[in-house]
Amino acid sequence: MEMTETITPTSAWCRAMQRARREGVKPTKQGDGSFRVPSVSKPGTNHIVTLDQAGHIVHCDCKGWEHGGRSHPCKHAASVALAIMFLAGAHITPARSDPMPVPSLSVSRGQLFRTAR
Repeated sequence: MEMTETITPTSAWCRAMQRARREGVKPTKQGDGSFRVPSVSKPGTNHIVTLDQAGHIVHCDCKGWEHGGRSHPCKHAASVALAIMFLAGAHITPARSDPMPVPSLSVSRGQLFRTAR
């Protein structure tokens, strides 16, 4: 029997993931391992989300990341986190310390990735 990893994101990451899903923000992985995420506020442009060697999100070039960073992530970084967790087959369980219940973060491939044109 295969074991599925359970990931428990903080409430801030859960909120960012919900924003990303609600706004349809979908990343595209680049050859260098970074992700390109379309900007909602500036259509036609992209934000670049970078990861460290271990695969952890370390930066996004948007203003939201500048203000909040990892403790209050932007929707671009959250869309990448969702994609990484989906591809890993991880089970997402919101942190128990959340004051409000967080809806299920179960997603499909089509909700996370743009289709090739």
